[in-house]
Amino acid sequence: MNSVIKKIFAFAITCLMLEGQAYAQVTTQNLIWHRFDVTAKLPRKFRISLELNERYYAVPAAQHQLVLRSNVFYDLKHHWTAFSGYTYFLQSPNDPESTTNLVVPEHRLQHGFMHHQDYGKVALVQRLQIEERFFRNATKTELIEGHRFVFRFRYRMFVDIKLLNRNEDKPKGDWVLRVGDEIHLQAGQSIKGQPFDQNRAMAFLQYFITNNLSVDIGYINWYQQRSGSQGFYNRHIFTTGLQAKLDFSKKPPKPDNPK
Repeated sequence: MNSVIKKIFAFAITCLMLEGQAYAQVTTQNLIWHRFDVTAKLPRKFRISLELNERYYAVPAAQHQLVLRSNVFYDLKHHWTAFSGYTYFLQSPNDPESTTNLVVPEHRLQHGFMHHQDYGKVALVQRLQIEERFFRNATKTELIEGHRFVFRFRYRMFVDIKLLNRNEDKPKGDWVLRVGDEIHLQAGQSIKGQPFDQNRAMAFLQYFITNNLSVDIGYINWYQQRSGSQGFYNRHIFTTGLQAKLDFSKKPPKPDNPK
């Protein structure tokens, strides 16, 4: 499986390099993302997660995206995890100075696999994800009947580095640096010959307030193909995050038999 991941990643990078060789207009934007997610551990190797993302332009301040995401995870053997879920996505105009307030909804199904491998204080985390995306049809000013379909493939690789590890068994008080990259490729009749969608280079600093609650700040460079043109968006994003973990996997103790 690892050899397959390497081949896919090499192909994705090649596509990105070929796209970048051509001259294209680049629009630079600054954004702020806030994220909250909660994960609940369930019996029999299952987990569920719920995530809320609020994304808006920094200057001038304007709504960009609102994301509600849910996933169900199942732990496999050899550090692999399978997952499947649903995302509801609200897309505002890609121009913060747009005169229209049109919001286009998207329904998204996602499925994939994750692999986590520890090397002492360093961990390598990889994710393969496939998405079926259904966008509501719209003109420049209003929503219209019907949807268009886009199939998208994502590959993400993170390196987690424990900068400060106070307790080997418990994460409370730990500082973790996470750096990585994610590439998105797409397919479908509506993409108009543009298989490259976007690339995200990321870095985050995470602090564990308790064993089950952490916060992070980070930076994302989001380089995205503009829909229907040869131009690109180059977005600089400041992020904040809050993560909570719950554990429902343990069975409650049985009450003592009455005497």
